[in-house]
Amino acid sequence: MITVNKPHYWRDLQTATAQILSECGMKAEVEKNISTARANVSVDVFAQEEIDGIKNVIICECKNWNRPVEQEKINAVRTVVQDYGANTGYIISKSGFYPGAYSSTDFTNIQLLDWLEFQNLFEARWLKRHFIPTVTERLDPIVTYVEPGEPNWARGLPSEFQEEVAVLKLKYSGLAILAMLTSEYGIMAGETIPKLPLSEHWTPKLVKMLPPKIVNALAYRELLDAMIQMSENGVSEFLRIKKQLC
Repeated sequence: MITVNKPHYWRDLQTATAQILSECGMKAEVEKNISTARANVSVDVFAQEEIDGIKNVIICECKNWNRPVEQEKINAVRTVVQDYGANTGYIISKSGFYPGAYSSTDFTNIQLLDWLEFQNLFEARWLKRHFIPTVTERLDPIVTYVEPGEPNWARGLPSEFQEEVAVLKLKYSGLAILAMLTSEYGIMAGETIPKLPLSEHWTPKLVKMLPPKIVNALAYRELLDAMIQMSENGVSEFLRIKKQLC
């Protein structure tokens, strides 16, 4: 699961859908006007990408209704997708669909999804295109500070500050391990993104090295946010000591 947050309003659902598609590497727009073979229409989310000269277009209809989506609405979306020539159409519904709606998508490029199903569909790509690169970029500083051995900048510090450095390295060692395993370097070395929550899938020793907000995270966006926040706090602590040399 990418996020535990559930959109409260229809515009929230549109924005959250576009955000995930954007983080997957697509250019996504909300409430975009498009020209189809029959008419000019506005679609909730329009996303496109080009890979090796081949374009891929996705059209999403977001229904944050308190009732299931009926078959007539499915047919209308299918017409827009076909008339535009989009590769895929997703209808994302908060309350599911009436039984007849599913049969109307047989042999079409329309998929009916709830919010969790949409996330699951794009989770692997989101991890590859957003989570892993973000960890690599944003947590590299804390990994550098926690690397084994005494850093060159700390050698001129009084002994009491060197002791503080050692304490901080221990404090953030668990985060550094997690960052290395989930970075591009870890993945290239054969590591895999751990299942969540970490408290149930990591060894007790590693779990004890991290705060509850990280080990109990149920979705990857919340895990990523917690990792970044902890990393920034750690870097600030190291910089405070480093400034003693100035």
